[in-house]
Amino acid sequence: MRHEALLLVGRSAVCLLVGAALILLASYSAGRRRVIAAAALLAALLVCAFAIRLQPVPFIIFMGDYDQYDESGAQLTKYFIGSDLRFDAHLTSLVMRAIIASDLAAPDDPKQAFVVLAVLATLAWVAVLAAAVVADRASAWSLRYAGLLAAAPASILFFGYREIAYLALIALAIGWPLVVKGSRTGSRREFAIGAAAIGAAVGLHGYAAIGLVSLFVFAVVAAGSRRAAVTRGADAVAYGALGWIGAIPFEIILLKLNIAPHHAGDVPWRPLFHRRWEPDDHRYAEAIFSPVGVRDALVSLILVGAPLLIAAVLALRHTRRREALAVVAATVPAAVWLIANWTVQGIGVDTDSVVALFPVLPLLAVGAATTLRTSVIGLGLMAAGHVALWAVLLYRGFHSFQVDM
Repeated sequence: MRHEALLLVGRSAVCLLVGAALILLASYSAGRRRVIAAAALLAALLVCAFAIRLQPVPFIIFMGDYDQYDESGAQLTKYFIGSDLRFDAHLTSLVMRAIIASDLAAPDDPKQAFVVLAVLATLAWVAVLAAAVVADRASAWSLRYAGLLAAAPASILFFGYREIAYLALIALAIGWPLVVKGSRTGSRREFAIGAAAIGAAVGLHGYAAIGLVSLFVFAVVAAGSRRAAVTRGADAVAYGALGWIGAIPFEIILLKLNIAPHHAGDVPWRPLFHRRWEPDDHRYAEAIFSPVGVRDALVSLILVGAPLLIAAVLALRHTRRREALAVVAATVPAAVWLIANWTVQGIGVDTDSVVALFPVLPLLAVGAATTLRTSVIGLGLMAAGHVALWAVLLYRGFHSFQVDM
């Protein structure tokens, strides 16, 4: 237990130090040296992510449904590579199928399949952070944005977490900066690409679906006129849906796959005031307005980086007041979605689901990265999130155990 706690703190230290270094690097004059330093820091994050991988530890660190997937190849076939493609994570299922088809893992070896998926997720996460810096020519804002996301508690999941919901964060980190930039400049192309990326995040895992609502709300509130609000709102719906389900015709017609709902039609909600017995799961769903429900809600909000909203509003309130209001408005449905959803096995087991349930973290990072002051504030808030993550992963009180009735 002590060994795992030290490793967890070490991973957090890497994320926070790399994040802090990127934020401070933004204060130095632009030039080739700054680009090289940023590349070195992101490379260090990648090396550390592979050097101290996050591993499932029996009775200590659990990773969602990984234990079920790891039982046999039949479970891998059922959830990912059978004739039915799970609608709630159809893009992730395609990635898993590609892993099997390329012989990176055998169909009867779920452990290796998830190890490969975790490696690809690590590479993709660091690549997205690097792309954000390169696309904006290593500007001060891009370095601070990459720094805040690198420092986020969710970044630890990219050290090898063997589940799938957190993969949505990769697409979200691409989409939100483009949406905000398109909204500011009036570029429909950038907005459309960003909206499609947010839609793709839902394709990676359906728990990020509230991101499409947040996208629509942000687009409408940030618009400068009614006409612009109508246009942006329509674009948010159209391109978000395209990113989400645009691949389905390809999956059905070319790959000859059937689309099955799996968990798509079974969203578990928390009751409001009194806990509810769930006979299928052999667990109690704790109420929102109960000691456990309030505790889970507060810890979850801190863990996913919701307090970063404070830094975002501070950064935008004077120069971009309408955008600040739009960020707040977009955060509200995500926060409600996170609180109202019942993570069946507890937030200490379904931690990746908790991350996916709050798909506006990159939006908050976009705003908070506006100034050095608010970026530093954001870094402190991310540090608090890491403490919450340690508690969630290591304290079994955040698990929901089955009960024999």
